[in-house]
Formats: sequence, C-alpha cells, structure tokens
Amino acid sequence: MRGIGDALFALLACCLTSCATDELDQDTVTTLFGTDPRVLRAAPADPSEVRRGEALFRAEGSCARCHDMRAGRYGAGRESQRVVTADGAERHRDVPALYDAARQIVWGWDGWFADPVRMGLEDAVGRCFANLERTAPPAAPLGESRDEPIQALTAYLRSLESRGRWDRFVEGDRDALTADERGGLEVFVRTGCAACHGTRLLGGRSIHPLGVAEPWPTDDDPGRLAVTGEDRDRACFEAPPLRLVAHTAPYFHDGSVDELSEAIRRMARHELGKELADAEVAAIEVFLRAVGELDPR
Repeated sequence: MRGIGDALFALLACCLTSCATDELDQDTVTTLFGTDPRVLRAAPADPSEVRRGEALFRAEGSCARCHDMRAGRYGAGRESQRVVTADGAERHRDVPALYDAARQIVWGWDGWFADPVRMGLEDAVGRCFANLERTAPPAAPLGESRDEPIQALTAYLRSLESRGRWDRFVEGDRDALTADERGGLEVFVRTGCAACHGTRLLGGRSIHPLGVAEPWPTDDDPGRLAVTGEDRDRACFEAPPLRLVAHTAPYFHDGSVDELSEAIRRMARHELGKELADAEVAAIEVFLRAVGELDPR
C-alpha cells in the first residue's frame, strides 16, 4: 500500500531539489500539482439521480449524521466519531470532507472503504453504507435493492467538486494567488510537504506510516494494520487531501488537533523531522487558506 504512487513520489523528490527559490516556476507547479491523481468520473449523472442521492444522504440517521454539509464544512465532521474499523473494533476517527471524493484514490483513513488498486468510489460508498447500516440503520427506506441507493449516493458525491483561485493558479494564472500565498506555497514545497500532499487536491492518493521521523504521541490505533493484518501497515494512514483543510478542523485520523497551525507544525516534526519557525508555519497556513477559497457553486 505504501508503494502506491512511488513513481510520482520519486518525481516529486526530484522537483524538491530544484525549487528552493523565492517562488516556484510554472513548470514545477505543473509537475507537482497540475493533474488529478485519477479522475473517477463516469458519464454525467441524471440530475434526478443526484437529487435522490442528496435526499438519501441527508435523511435522518444517514450519512449527514456524521458528514456536515452545511456551509463551509464540505462534508467534514465537527468532531471525531466512534466507528467500527476493519478488525471489528470501535475507535475514534475524524470524519473527512466529501467534496472531491471522486478525485481521490484512497478513501477512509486506513483505506478500508475501497481497495485503491481495484475498486472505485461506488465500492467505497457501498462499504461505508454497509458500516452505517450495522451501527445506525438509516431511517430512509432503501427499497429491495441496495444497488440503487448506492448508485444515487455515488452520483451525488460525484457532483461535489471544488474549484477556485488555486486551480487558476495551477493552470497558469500567476496572479490568482497573492505574493504571500505564492511564498507560502514555496515553503510548503521546500519543507517537503508536497512529497505526500501533491497533485491538485494536495493529497488523497496514498497511505503512509505516521511518525516516520519522530514517534506519534499516541499508538493506540493500528491504522491500516487492521485492514491487512500485515505488521508493515501498522500506524499507516491516508495522506488526506489538504484542499479544504482550512475549513475542516479537527485534524488527523483521530481528530486530536484543533488548530491548523499546530497541525502543520506537528506534521513537519513527526513526518519530516523538521522544527518549523513561526514564520514558516504562518506562510504555509496562508497558502492552505488560499487553496480552500472556492468559487460559488
């Protein structure tokens, strides 16, 4: 699992050695962030199916029980929830945003909701819904077949795509980001963040061990080990998309950090072995907040 995207990781590493300048040139920006990892789009869904999926999503006791779709949350939960993980244990897990789910490769903190190699978004929705049915059956009637509601929910999630200043910047409009925001991007890349949080969504494509450079403060969650049973996957979690991170606190798999600045500082320390200066943390935060400014839908 940690091998997913190895070729892209190597390409990013090469770019990191050549971008220690005040601002990144367009070629470097395009290389690191220009493409989606895999755009899992089917033919445009029938609008009525999207509406049905949204109704199912928002039904009492259904997906919206954990995923907050009110303005500014993009499907992220406001606090961690107790969920049943792949090994049958109950654990606290952060509830991730759902915008751009169709543009990710990995779903779920431990990748349990879909096999990133062989499965797609509809499989992830189906597995997540099955977990919901076990823990809190939704009040909305599903009919005789589970396939239809799963297809409708998937159509609704496919309709949730972000676009904003960040996209225009990556596509060549240098003025779409301010000088301070472009400076924050340079610090983000120079620090090494883009090695895991690359492509247009800044992540959502791979699973990595947590605490590579310095042990993570807690070790009570086995991560992907609960899915595979392989010890090499112990404490391995998704490198989540950071596209909407400014809106979706709390942070990390267990929702243990409330402030974005602290999340940035902790990631640099535990994953990269770096103690960032306050100015570097602030610069990265300015960049991430710009990335999360979306055009009106």
